[in-house]
Amino acid sequence: QITALFTHATRIYDLDKNPCKKVKRMGSSDSRSLTFWTLDEYRQFISAEEQDKKYYVIFEILFWTGMREGELLALTMDDINFVTNQIHINKTYYRMNKRDVVTVPKTEQSVRTIEIPQFLADEIRNYTNRLNGLPRNERIYDIGAKALQNKMLRLIE
Repeated sequence: QITALFTHATRIYDLDKNPCKKVKRMGSSDSRSLTFWTLDEYRQFISAEEQDKKYYVIFEILFWTGMREGELLALTMDDINFVTNQIHINKTYYRMNKRDVVTVPKTEQSVRTIEIPQFLADEIRNYTNRLNGLPRNERIYDIGAKALQNKMLRLIE
């Protein structure tokens, strides 16, 4: 805003130079960049885990949907529609002060419905069918983000 003010002043009020042009940008640049695995890289990774296991299905969901880990960890059976092959994202999970917290996502854009391929719907259904008596509004994956990240690192190795 101050740069814009001085630019305006140089044009309208005959200010000789805009002093802001000499100042480098302040703050850190948002140089966070994401890298994505190719399909071959993912297949190599997932081959290290047994099919039908909890983490196998978790990584399948994460890879094929692009879902965030907190969104995945907040999933309940109520969020999955096996008739239309869709997952509805409407909450996120995190751990705070040694307590599990499930809240609405930070932004409205994070609430969305994701189409899933038939093979992924089948994998999820096969896994959830083994969760005898799990209430439809309870989290499907009763783990934290740290456990998920640790398992991922072990499989990468």
